[in-house]
Amino acid sequence: MKLRGASKLFIGFVMMLAASVVFLAPLGQAADSTSKTETARFSYKLDLVKVAVEKRADSARKVREVIKKRLKKLGYLTAKVSLTVNRKEQRLRVEIPEKLEYPDEIRELLARSLVLEFKVKDLKKSSSMKTVWKTTPLQNIYVAKTNISPGMFGDPNVLIQFTKKGGQIFQKMTAENIGQPIAIFLDGELISSPTVNAEITDGQAIIVGAFNLYEAKKLMRDIGMPPLPVSTRLIPES
Repeated sequence: MKLRGASKLFIGFVMMLAASVVFLAPLGQAADSTSKTETARFSYKLDLVKVAVEKRADSARKVREVIKKRLKKLGYLTAKVSLTVNRKEQRLRVEIPEKLEYPDEIRELLARSLVLEFKVKDLKKSSSMKTVWKTTPLQNIYVAKTNISPGMFGDPNVLIQFTKKGGQIFQKMTAENIGQPIAIFLDGELISSPTVNAEITDGQAIIVGAFNLYEAKKLMRDIGMPPLPVSTRLIPES
């Protein structure tokens, strides 16, 4: 798919949506028994094996700050996030003192890394049979905001607005890769790889896909979330 217009990046989805996108639960459907309680409690184990021992406490605190930011973006301003970091365990616990309509979705969202990456084709290593992607500096840190933008026929698109620095990086990427694809990955899963047909100067990317409003809002939310510095996994409540 070609990129239409010099001022926007229109991104066609590969197979509609990549596997990394988790869909919203249907309205009115009870997610699980947690929704019957007034306080939702989630526990996570932090993967700090590859982190130097003297830096583990700091890494754990960074994870806690990211989780707090995600909860704030979701509107859970009274949520509590506690840490347990010692030789035996590295655990994080979230308590949301309110009834959640879809607790499973929130529980899983908080555990996801949500690392956004823009990559370009490595012309030296790629062939007609295989495309090799090369990492660029453009990641989550350069996303200023995300929003829903109406498409040509009223279908929802996802708008990514980069920061000033991110817009400069993106402009340079598109200028240097005219006629070549730029790939977008979320948590290592390919979302799309459109072809650049012009330099993009306004610091915006618009994701165009065959999805409904719920799916577009979900992708918009996930792209706009800060990434976790280390991996986490859900563990049963003790």
